[in-house]
Amino acid sequence: MFSVFSTYRDVREYLGYDSLLDLLENVQMRSRWDKMAQRSMRKQFMEILFRLVRAVCDEADCNSNTFFSRHRDQIRKWQTQCQEIQASPPVNLHPFTVLAELIESLTN
Repeated sequence: MFSVFSTYRDVREYLGYDSLLDLLENVQMRSRWDKMAQRSMRKQFMEILFRLVRAVCDEADCNSNTFFSRHRDQIRKWQTQCQEIQASPPVNLHPFTVLAELIESLTN
């Protein structure tokens, strides 16, 4: 049996969440509204992460490997899009909105 904390750590690492959040923070936001949207996006990613950990624990007894193997196609899409963002860092929040929607679909 896996613990919730180790599942959180595993999911965060497997999805490259730290790198993603760093990229999000590095997008230059000029206006106050853009900065608020950026903070909101970061919060949204963290909320999705917690819901995803819950889904992993509910669906796969907290075993992230089992969960991700069941959702292989969506995970590949996530990884491909993350690689694209890392190769060409975005200048706005649009790619992060797409990523949020993609990873959130795993929580449903």
